[in-house]
Amino acid sequence: MNLKTKDDFKEFYDNHYSNQLKTYYGEVMRRMLPRVIIHTIVLLVVIITLALAFYRYKIDESIKMSINKPLFFLVIILVYLLIMYSLRRKELNKLQNSIYRDLAFFFGDDSPKTAPSYYSDKKISDDALKQMGLFNFSLLKCNGNDYTYVQYDNSMLCFSDIQLYQYVDREEEIYKNGTKYLRKYKDKQFFFDGIYMGFPLKQKNTSQIFLIPNSIKNTLYDGRIMDYITYQGAPIKLQNQAFAKKYKVYSYDEEQTNKILSNGLMDRINKIDSIFNTKKYIVFKEGTRFAICLNDVRITDIKKRIKPLTFRIKGMEFKRLCKNFEAVRYLYMIYQILAEENN
Repeated sequence: MNLKTKDDFKEFYDNHYSNQLKTYYGEVMRRMLPRVIIHTIVLLVVIITLALAFYRYKIDESIKMSINKPLFFLVIILVYLLIMYSLRRKELNKLQNSIYRDLAFFFGDDSPKTAPSYYSDKKISDDALKQMGLFNFSLLKCNGNDYTYVQYDNSMLCFSDIQLYQYVDREEEIYKNGTKYLRKYKDKQFFFDGIYMGFPLKQKNTSQIFLIPNSIKNTLYDGRIMDYITYQGAPIKLQNQAFAKKYKVYSYDEEQTNKILSNGLMDRINKIDSIFNTKKYIVFKEGTRFAICLNDVRITDIKKRIKPLTFRIKGMEFKRLCKNFEAVRYLYMIYQILAEENN
């Protein structure tokens, strides 16, 4: 299956998506306008009431003298602007979620057997992460968001941001009035903050195969990095020495591992490295499932780069959307590159 191109997206934008965005903007205005009107009326009522109280009606002179009137009204206006900013921020988040979802679904099969799904406030299930068998969840806690599930090339692909971390006890010396105190607190130390991707491949294996980056450094407080990884099996000696310098490989079956990690597949993994120059944890699960975790690559960051125009200008809007289209396309490209080995 060929990965959709910018020309395909332009046709989709011209024939359909431009009108869909118009609908989104209309929904934003319908939600925002009543709130803006209500808050504006409240602001005006408060300002007029206070102005009358200060300048027309009797107020204790000591109170009048103690209040900096311009500053007082400025604070009220700033509060109003903060409320407006908060409302705008919420609507922008909704719009970013909708546009990311549409871009992710755009790459999916035209007639999927299973409807695509997107949940901005959910992550891939804990069971799926544990079945991956890579991270030590007895030591690490897990949060996440932006779970996306799409049928592509008759295969079910899933993406999800995940954050793996540990709370570490810290102590800090502070001085107050010449006296030294010891402040104790907990610090959140991250082991992984990036994207999980899972999809099927046709290479059949009977044992888990783990690829762990050789360049990882200890980012957790007083701990060894391998304590936070629960790989299985023994170190596998690879025939490809260049690849062996980049990844530690563990499995119970050396012969099968070298067969699955063919030179062609290793070249494809190297090709992914050229797209995402970041640490990668890769697992070939028992059967035909494949999982990869890319550190410092996040759906959240893709969404933040979606910045809709205040006033829609078609050419400029499409140009901005193309940047987001390319960012989502790179995620599908990982499957596309690896799936070449299946053909």
